[in-house]
Amino acid sequence: MTRSLQINYETRLLLVDDAFFEKHISHFKLQKQPDDPQDMRFVILDDIKVAKLIRATKNSRNAISITAPRLTAFNAQNAYSYIQRQVSYVHKITKVKHDAGFKYDPQLKVAEPGVTMEVYGVISADRRYITGHFRSIIRHVSKPVRVAFDDGPADQKLYTEEVDIDSWQRRITVSVPDLATLLITGKQKIRVPQLPDGFGNSEKFEKPMRVVVLIKPTIILMTKEKAMNFPGLDKVPR
Repeated sequence: MTRSLQINYETRLLLVDDAFFEKHISHFKLQKQPDDPQDMRFVILDDIKVAKLIRATKNSRNAISITAPRLTAFNAQNAYSYIQRQVSYVHKITKVKHDAGFKYDPQLKVAEPGVTMEVYGVISADRRYITGHFRSIIRHVSKPVRVAFDDGPADQKLYTEEVDIDSWQRRITVSVPDLATLLITGKQKIRVPQLPDGFGNSEKFEKPMRVVVLIKPTIILMTKEKAMNFPGLDKVPR
């Protein structure tokens, strides 16, 4: 029976400034998870409230909306989406003895700024709720900063590079009604992550923003189960 049910997850990430948050989000009855050191808040919203929030985001210069790929998974199955770029930088320089002198080998590292969404849901027996485990990770990587390498040859200037990696991560387990939307947020701010082309110009926002995650799980009844449990549902009355 489990394989006859699927869940579609529609996810969206909003990054907003304090003024936008106070005007459009703070009035929601945000709940806090007990004993949560990250001060995560969440609330369940209907389609009307979500549509109004998305519309306000599109009309604001102080907010950005990122739509992640839709995910479809079987009941009680994990699903993931990754929106990432790769930033390479010279992590260190290795000095190696070579013939009569030394050679200097740069060692590269790769940082991956972007957005990761992980979802796992179990459908209730009455097909009205999804008890889900939802995890969101956002990483911002600063532009590499050059640092002089002091142990290099006298006639050359060698440099390594340093980056700062800032991350925002939230995990929650909660029951969400079918077709409703879970909103997750918190007080922590993060700079907008560098994203691949096609996901908006995120680099124009330089200051840290507040994060709002929207996740809408929808139950999909396969044809066989629908016909078995709801006979005549697909028949058009004449």
